[in-house]
Amino acid sequence: MGKDWRKFFNMVFCNAQKPKFFTEDKPYYVLDEWMDNLKGEIGFDSSEMKDDPSLTYLEGNASILTDFIATKLKNNKPRIAYLGDHYVGDIHHCSKIDGWDGIAIIEELSTVGEEYKEIEKKTPLKPLDLKLVPTQKYWGDYFLHSKTNPKRNYFVHELSKNARYAVPLVRHITNFIDR
Repeated sequence: MGKDWRKFFNMVFCNAQKPKFFTEDKPYYVLDEWMDNLKGEIGFDSSEMKDDPSLTYLEGNASILTDFIATKLKNNKPRIAYLGDHYVGDIHHCSKIDGWDGIAIIEELSTVGEEYKEIEKKTPLKPLDLKLVPTQKYWGDYFLHSKTNPKRNYFVHELSKNARYAVPLVRHITNFIDR
């Protein structure tokens, strides 16, 4: 994304301590580089938050963020797309919150052959040459129990219940956006 990566965001959260971000009512802090623990000003509700990408928020919780977005959009039931690459920490817990949709980023989807090539063709960006380690020969298929038992494994089964979409790379989200 480059040194000016913040221009792509309205708000920046880090150290969210997932899954606690989705399950607990924790306050947020504004990043303060001069503090030893980096925790500056503390906030307990969304009234003090700003959609200013120069600020970085630490910790917090999904309820505060949802309230902020609802107020900003003047919509008491906003839809929030949450992108994550970890099933438990990201997709499972965010999908339990009303109005939140988990979008799973699973690089291994790019190894499944023709299906990936079709997705990549539809993406209006320069094609990528991925260099993933072929783990199948060491750990077996990432998505199925085995070739002799081609049933979805637990990971894929759970993702199919909780993720709104699953894509190999963030860039493939453009395939779902109305232009």
